[in-house]
Amino acid sequence: MTILGEQYEHKTMSQNPSPGLLASYMHRNFPGGKYKAVYEAGFSGFESCRKLQKLGVDCIMIHPADVPTSQKEKLQKTDKADSRKLARTLRANEFEAIHIPDRNIEADRALVRQRFRLIKDISRTKNRVKSLLFQFGIDIPERLSASQTRHWSRVFINWLRPPPL
Repeated sequence: MTILGEQYEHKTMSQNPSPGLLASYMHRNFPGGKYKAVYEAGFSGFESCRKLQKLGVDCIMIHPADVPTSQKEKLQKTDKADSRKLARTLRANEFEAIHIPDRNIEADRALVRQRFRLIKDISRTKNRVKSLLFQFGIDIPERLSASQTRHWSRVFINWLRPPPL
């Protein structure tokens, strides 16, 4: 976290990533100040930004690709350097904020993305099973092969089960 004034850098420090802690630090050390924060879009950024806004901090989200970065900064990437760069860019008003979706919309998007990942995982797992069958020369019976290998029926799954010992 980097704290800048209009003309100076106050402090760069590490802190638990809690919006409540940040807001209380700012209110305690800079009472009556106008607080601005920036987050790069990513894991939990939207929720942190929403919480900061509720706590009186003008918080915006930016797309990580919109942050101007020199070749040197790419090679010497650290949290401290990133924090300073984001703070300076915010103070200079050099980037455009992205829309922070409503919590329900964000939840719907997360659900759809998770469903997509699960479907891909299921496909990969089915392909692994079929590859193992092929590797060991186990042919899928004709009555099951054409229609059952994409959408596995109970009959096909039972065929896959090993015989009882």
